[in-house]
Amino acid sequence: MTFSSSELDSSPRLVSRPRVSFPEAQRKKGVTEGRVTLEVLINTTGKVNVRRVLDSSHNDFTAMARTFASNSRFTPPRKNGRAVNALFKWPLILRP
Repeated sequence: MTFSSSELDSSPRLVSRPRVSFPEAQRKKGVTEGRVTLEVLINTTGKVNVRRVLDSSHNDFTAMARTFASNSRFTPPRKNGRAVNALFKWPLILRP
């Protein structure tokens, strides 16, 4: 079963923040920030699975956001004290 974030006991916490490279093409243009909103599934072990990209300020940031999210780890989502799968919208602000 998969739950929405509003159905959980509490929100999972980010415990592993991977390093990713800011897109060089955007850096050369003077861009200092990208925004991407992802729909992600966080499973019972805290692993992230990117379901889809909901919004992105530029395609260059989409790959960066997917890599960041896929390599991130959270505390497991919990419902009634048990680890569960949960679906989230994750807005990311990406900076060099």
